[in-house]
Amino acid sequence: MEESKVLEIAQEVAEEVGKSLKMSNDLGKPGDREGQYGLDLAADSLALGILHRNGFQVLSEESGISSPEGSPHKGIIAVIDPVDGSTNCSRSIPWHATSICFLDALGPWVSLVKDHGSGKTFHGIRGGGAFRDGKLLKVERKSSLSDSLVSFSGFPETHLGWRQYRSFGAAALEICSVAESGLDAYIDVSIEGLGVWDYLGGLLVCQEAGCEIDELTSAELLRIDHKIRRHPVIANSRGIIDEVKLRSAIVRFKQSKTAIESVLDERKALSSDDKELYSIEELMKFLKDTADPYSETAQAMHVTASGVIVGERGVVLHKHKILGQWMQPGGHIDAGETPWEAALRECREETGLEIAHYKGEVNIIHIDLHPAAKGHQHFDLRFLLEAPDLDPNPPQGESQEVKWLPWDDALLIGDHSTQMALNSAMKFIDERGTSEF
Repeated sequence: MEESKVLEIAQEVAEEVGKSLKMSNDLGKPGDREGQYGLDLAADSLALGILHRNGFQVLSEESGISSPEGSPHKGIIAVIDPVDGSTNCSRSIPWHATSICFLDALGPWVSLVKDHGSGKTFHGIRGGGAFRDGKLLKVERKSSLSDSLVSFSGFPETHLGWRQYRSFGAAALEICSVAESGLDAYIDVSIEGLGVWDYLGGLLVCQEAGCEIDELTSAELLRIDHKIRRHPVIANSRGIIDEVKLRSAIVRFKQSKTAIESVLDERKALSSDDKELYSIEELMKFLKDTADPYSETAQAMHVTASGVIVGERGVVLHKHKILGQWMQPGGHIDAGETPWEAALRECREETGLEIAHYKGEVNIIHIDLHPAAKGHQHFDLRFLLEAPDLDPNPPQGESQEVKWLPWDDALLIGDHSTQMALNSAMKFIDERGTSEF
């Protein structure tokens, strides 16, 4: 299919969504989940109808992945946020958009972002340029952070060195504003991060306009998965990104250390396990006395992160290559990572599964101090995670003994520490009545 035809389809989607929003009599009507509006669902239905009719597989914020029967465009997927900035829209704030990006085997191919407030239309074509209402866009200036106007998603806990900042509430439009030299940078500093539909449409526009693009934690931005969240950083100069990443790594480290400290008292009140209570007391002392508690090289005792991975089949355990014991996956925390990010990364690496925090919430369900390899001592933070009903597929170099186990079987083969983590996970799920397994 020609690029021009793909753009026509994207334009049709955006125009139909725009008409729907103008005709709506109740933009504030709630949707099916928290943070969703009826306008999101109506827009999603319109978009899917057009994209499926034209034979495209779709990843939408509102409905996940869907495919038409007998898709003629195999290998191409449309990633869409039907209404980016839907809270703004629900309150009649004219800063919301439809953002859509078509990807092929090489990555982002064609994208379009339609500003429903101003009527402006941005589009990008890989290797073909970035445009606003047909006018070619090129970054006009290269700023330093100290002289920059920066837009944020999330609230920065400290001043990172910008001149002025804004927060408008529609990522796609803010990202495109960098391409048209309105903003100097857009940075996601939120705890939860953004879905790929939030940023891909604007990302291709910025790429073609000559912007610099990165991820705050250096994670891969092009992960086409409904559960994955990322922290994009887009700027008109590499210097802004480098300075932001350096400063935010320090900020994120301090934030995560504070967050862990706040959880300890809660775990102490909930736990009835003497060993966990001892671990918590020792960890409290360790955090107060240690400048970098996550560093594997700074001291033999350090904080690590692991995950109790649950799903329809039960729980995932792996047999540790060195210790020879069945336990939950996990490992060390890399520089610049938070413990909850490390738990996701390690569990993905060691199982080959797409892992997410359980129900989208970050929860530490057990803490354990134990001896580890190389004479180390680990304060292991156990997070509750979930995975789809797929067979583990660990890459070469990782333990190949990874499997789903029914809860009772997992309790039988795990050591005491693993058993306590599993019991805490089951208790957490039962008390909240959230089990679907």
